[in-house]
Amino acid sequence: MAEGPDHRDKPLEELEREITCAVCQEVYQQAKLLPCNHYYCSTCIEKMAAASRGRPLHCPECRKETSLPPGGAAALEPAFFVERMKDVYGKMAKAEGKVEAVCEQCSQPVCRLLPAVRGDFICGDCAQSHKKMRAFGDHAVVSLEDLKKGWRKEHYC
Repeated sequence: MAEGPDHRDKPLEELEREITCAVCQEVYQQAKLLPCNHYYCSTCIEKMAAASRGRPLHCPECRKETSLPPGGAAALEPAFFVERMKDVYGKMAKAEGKVEAVCEQCSQPVCRLLPAVRGDFICGDCAQSHKKMRAFGDHAVVSLEDLKKGWRKEHYC
C-alpha cells in the first residue's frame, strides 16, 4: 500500500506548518484562541469578524459558530504555546543553517557552539567564558554540527 510522505524526518517543516496561520498563510502574529480551541492571528480574526457583518463567526477549521467578546479579537485568550513554538522554530532554523545564528550574549555570529541546557546560541568566545564560570561549568556545550547529526543529552534517573 502506498503511503503519504513521511514528515517525521522533516521536523522543521512540520513545525513551520504548525506556526502558520490557516487564514493568511503567514507565521502567526499575536495568535489568539477561539472558543473552539483553534487559533489565528488577531488581525485575521478581526477581518473575519468584519466580513461577517455582526453575525457570529464560523471557525475556518471546524466551522463551529462563535461570537467575539465585547473587546473583539484583542479580548480573546492569547495562544501562548504558539509563541513558544515560534521560539523553538527559530532555534531549530538557526541550528540547521536556515537563518543566521547570532550569539545571544554578544550578538556576534555563532561559529559553532551552543549550551545544550538552555538551547541558547553562543559564539566560541562566550562558550569559553561560560565554561569558566563555576555555576555553569557542568553545562553541556554542543557544536552545531553535532546538533545537526541528532545529538541528544543523556538523561539519568
